[in-house]
Amino acid sequence: MKKNNTIIFVLICLTFVCALASCKSTKIEPSVCSPTAIVSIYGNSSLPWFVPLDKMQSDDDNEGGGMLSGLVNRALGTKDPEIQTVDSRIDNAAEMFAKMVEDKLGIDVVEHSVLEQSKMYQKNSSSFLASVGDNVPAEGFKVIETSGSKFNKMVEKETGTKSLMFVNFMFYKEKDYVGITDINAFARTRMTVRVVDSRGRNIWKKQYSATSRTGVDYRNGKWDKEKLCTLYPEVVESVINQFIVDFKGESLEKDLIDEPAVDSQEEEPFISTEEAVPIAIPSSVKQNNDESETSTDSEITE
Repeated sequence: MKKNNTIIFVLICLTFVCALASCKSTKIEPSVCSPTAIVSIYGNSSLPWFVPLDKMQSDDDNEGGGMLSGLVNRALGTKDPEIQTVDSRIDNAAEMFAKMVEDKLGIDVVEHSVLEQSKMYQKNSSSFLASVGDNVPAEGFKVIETSGSKFNKMVEKETGTKSLMFVNFMFYKEKDYVGITDINAFARTRMTVRVVDSRGRNIWKKQYSATSRTGVDYRNGKWDKEKLCTLYPEVVESVINQFIVDFKGESLEKDLIDEPAVDSQEEEPFISTEEAVPIAIPSSVKQNNDESETSTDSEITE
């Protein structure tokens, strides 16, 4: 009885590992995505403090402040460097993303003017809530959080592209100790990239995070806001580079956060390229297996 249970357990584990490993076999070739159109790219209207995982009080932490926050930031932030630099921060991020996709991924990015000629894109206008909310689009872009396969396929047809990209940045500032007692404020960002293939399907949606290597002195609730704002190009380049390397299927030590794709009901499952994690067989099972009359190899290696 023990022998049969052990064999069944091992077979289940092997099946599970093989299922996970099959995800790795599905690789996206960047060349099949060229040319592409960056449909939407936007960021948040302020620099909230990043909330570490162990101090989060709700799932809404680190997710922006919504419409009220956007209105307040626009009304009261006219003299705040962190608010004044919102447009330039997201515009620079948009320019850097397009350039790195072309230079490092080898994917041609069509001019935004080509996208603007798409009738389907023109119909998908930004709502009033989007225009006054916490999300700020890069110059010339719209805030498009979700899109269905009908929209995707029509935009691709009208622009002559083989893929579409949707990009969202969340900019934060983060406090951390430097040494034993000193505290610094660091620049931090999280970038979400969604890629749609030539059939209008979501094939990629992942998040990438980075924190600046240096910070500014934080003392008695005060910090140099202007100097902090100069640190964001570094972290933007870092998260874009993480995406580039990940999309190409190369290896890079990085802080990678995966999320399931959230889209309209027309969305099809996206393809993941995550490494399968081997499952270790409990020692008790190995022992029982060794004691059985017929030996079964229960060790699973990478």
